[in-house]
Amino acid sequence: MLFKSHSIEEIDNWLSEIEDNNPDNLPEQYKDELISIANARRNNKKSKDISYLNENDLRFATHELAAEWRAKKLASSRLLEVGCGIGIQTIAFSKTCKRVISIDIDERKIEYAKANIKKLGITNVEFVCADIMELTDELKLFNPETVFLDPARPAEEDVRTLKSFSPPLKEFIEAFKYAKTAIELPPQMQIMPAEGEREYMSINGLINRLTLYIGEYKTSAVLLPKNIRIEGQPKEPEQIERLETYIIVPDPAVIKAGLINEIHIKEYNGVYTSKNAITDFGTPLKILAAGDEEKIIGELRKLKAGSILVRWKVDPKMYWKIRKRFEDRLSGTLQFHLFKAGSEYIIAKKVNI
Repeated sequence: MLFKSHSIEEIDNWLSEIEDNNPDNLPEQYKDELISIANARRNNKKSKDISYLNENDLRFATHELAAEWRAKKLASSRLLEVGCGIGIQTIAFSKTCKRVISIDIDERKIEYAKANIKKLGITNVEFVCADIMELTDELKLFNPETVFLDPARPAEEDVRTLKSFSPPLKEFIEAFKYAKTAIELPPQMQIMPAEGEREYMSINGLINRLTLYIGEYKTSAVLLPKNIRIEGQPKEPEQIERLETYIIVPDPAVIKAGLINEIHIKEYNGVYTSKNAITDFGTPLKILAAGDEEKIIGELRKLKAGSILVRWKVDPKMYWKIRKRFEDRLSGTLQFHLFKAGSEYIIAKKVNI
């Protein structure tokens, strides 16, 4: 293995040669791996602290904003991390916990994580390469206050089920029932392995993570990097019969958590609307006009529109056909957002706040 056979200094020298477009002296056995590390480094926007990861690691890596949020929430004296991967979450835990044991069944990932930790001078983390379910009795001596699991699962599945995860989630929860436990899950999961807080997280307006904190049932939404959080019991949004002043495009974490009612917006024929320009939990757009297609064409002409952004769910193959149908009848220069609520079209523009 690369990090077992060579020092960090040697590896850094080879990576520098790749960056300088001079890869002739790379060891043939590790050439592809080193090139993959160099490519991942160049494209890495997820963590400023990580030095060693390959392109596949980068695809599935935890964003440092998510790692830091969870590390603060799970701060403790003794934390057990299972499924540590290359160490992004580990680094965050090392800053909020006195002692961390990080486990992964993949030896290569453990070696990368060790190198990343060493590079940063972190000394309160111990790594173990093993199957966690074979260490449950031994780890009772460590007596973790908190346990965090990022389970292995297939990269892609049509439907996520509890059977897809390793280690088996219910057996894992039972084995560590004496500790405060949190588990990372795909945001599309519907069936949970236990009761607890379902924390849906978005980063820069895109859904990113679901973390299940075993305990009292509730849902929460966390919006990063805003560092905004709401919680409650999921409910269907209130339905109304007429549009209000603004269309609100809620953050996807709020939608996933079922907390639309908590941010005081309502639903009109599939469109979220409010009297207020709500910005903390979504994007507000001022409603300019609504009506059938012919009325909307007339209103768009009055607004000197030349193009539209289609803002309702359509088959991707139909998107440009729909835009063309409207834009062929416009001659202006401005662009507006076009929503659809039932059979009614709605013109809106973003609010400058």
